[in-house]
Amino acid sequence: GTTLLDAVLTANPRVVSTEERDHLGEASSLLEGPGVIAKFGRMSEVDAGRFRRAYWESVAGCGANVARRVFLDKLPLNTIKLPLIRRLFPNAKIVFALRDPRARRRRVGFSRPARLKFASAFSTFVHAVFCVKMAPRMISNAPPL
Repeated sequence: GTTLLDAVLTANPRVVSTEERDHLGEASSLLEGPGVIAKFGRMSEVDAGRFRRAYWESVAGCGANVARRVFLDKLPLNTIKLPLIRRLFPNAKIVFALRDPRARRRRVGFSRPARLKFASAFSTFVHAVFCVKMAPRMISNAPPL
């Protein structure tokens, strides 16, 4: 799955990853609670810059040297944060790995905490609709690599 994808991509010395860590931190709060669309729309370029700096500080805090390298942020739960990622990093390349749902069910079925964390990502109707309808469209409309 995504672990194999990470291993293949980071075999290239120009690619670095911090495994599955959430570097978006405080910026993720824009996608929570009531008024999600309004909060997201009010984000200024100053705020976006602050969130970008916090992101890269988080990456550096993990010991990743990203100077003149491609950084791979491999966190499957970031699927629900694609609008935020697109806003903060408009030139980012996105690899969306599609898995056989049977394999995912088998793996998540053995890990109750993982199952609960993933399910909580769909706690609002907005998140569920985005994941089902909008994520594939965003990726298919993105510029080619």
